[in-house]
Amino acid sequence: MSKLPKISCLTITKNRLVLLKQAINCFMRQTYPNKELVIVSDGDAFYNASVHRFIQTLDSDEITMLEVKPAGESLGKLRNIAWNNASGEFVCQWDDDDQYHPRRLEIQYSNLVNENAYASFLVEQLQLFCEDQVLLLANWPSLTNNIRHQLIPGTLLVRNEQRFRYDENGNFSRKGEDDELIDKMVAAGVKISGLSGEAGLYLYQYHGANTFSREHHYHLGINRSATAEKLLQDLPQIFEALNYYNIPTPLRIFAGQEQVAVYSRTK
Repeated sequence: MSKLPKISCLTITKNRLVLLKQAINCFMRQTYPNKELVIVSDGDAFYNASVHRFIQTLDSDEITMLEVKPAGESLGKLRNIAWNNASGEFVCQWDDDDQYHPRRLEIQYSNLVNENAYASFLVEQLQLFCEDQVLLLANWPSLTNNIRHQLIPGTLLVRNEQRFRYDENGNFSRKGEDDELIDKMVAAGVKISGLSGEAGLYLYQYHGANTFSREHHYHLGINRSATAEKLLQDLPQIFEALNYYNIPTPLRIFAGQEQVAVYSRTK
């Protein structure tokens, strides 16, 4: 059996150690065997030292950390720094403030290969509002038939080539840079796969220090929420996935503005 290609997971971080530790732990638990995590830090000296100490406790040769000096570069440029330091044949966006199921890389890589695609995105995700202890099943195809607008930007897995990079200095360099990258791929006509039925692979978190506001997250979650019928159908899979995540419980699960279920940890 041939060795699986390396996937480079790319993380940008700045001064939020608790969240970053969650993302790193999610990386360490991945079932996909050939992987690396490239962390680019825009944080202060104390933060960077704390991250280095945590990485050392893991005793892993799969994690690399780069410090950017001076701080304050655009998010697009920071993402490109990570991408340019990736040694894998594929790269995967791995944000520091979200959580990932142990099989995320395994399943999404299989989707990309089976579809013979250039890039793969999820079209469903679990959306968590930490302080409110509320969870939504965001089903992006429910809002549109246009495949471009079904793709969830933060879930990118793509072939590692020089063909595409993030906006570093333009209107989308500090916010919306991942949306703009999708637009470039669509305009170029590369094949993009939208992976459905796997919402449990990705837990998108609103924690109060996100790039986008609380109102944006609620608007996004409510407008793209799955129906109560679909949510109930997917509930066993969602409950199983939630057992892997570090989340507050009990957790109220909503379809739009209707509470459908309550989750409490079972193991």
